[in-house]
Amino acid sequence: MIDTITISNIDNACSRVIAATNRDLDRLIELGEFRADLYYRLGVFPIRAPALRERHGDIPLLTWFFVSELQHRLGKKFDKISTQAMDALTAYDWPGNVRELKNIIERAMILTQGTVLELGDWFPGPVFSTALHLSTLNQAARLSKKLNEHTSKKCWRGATGRSVEGTARPNTWDSSELHCNRE
Repeated sequence: MIDTITISNIDNACSRVIAATNRDLDRLIELGEFRADLYYRLGVFPIRAPALRERHGDIPLLTWFFVSELQHRLGKKFDKISTQAMDALTAYDWPGNVRELKNIIERAMILTQGTVLELGDWFPGPVFSTALHLSTLNQAARLSKKLNEHTSKKCWRGATGRSVEGTARPNTWDSSELHCNRE
């Protein structure tokens, strides 16, 4: 059952309207897309809240706020945020503003194993991970060692063949005949 209430006699009413927008109302008024009288009625006490991309210094505080807010709901505990993750979060421009930051933190919390919050390759900005860097360096060192072992033999397939062991020869891709220098 729905009752309708009719108020017939209001002697005095005091109200405040709080309105928010991300649009440039001055420009919209010039274009005739927003009423100037409404703008002046609403504009008694304007408050400009800068976008997150203009407040990079707030990102660490907001990040820890979201981590502490989401830990209980997700059933995970984080003691630390990696330096690489915090650097990446601080350097990113945040086109989605604070909502995007919260979503990124929640995704990182879901995907991170352990108690140190990390960002993965899914993060929309660049992430420079020390672990990835060290892993890449280790792989490069192993590859360099293998190449050094093989290049001492200097073997290749034919005058136009591909390298088997050793130094690749220019224009050597097709032959199956194996040649090795004896040193």
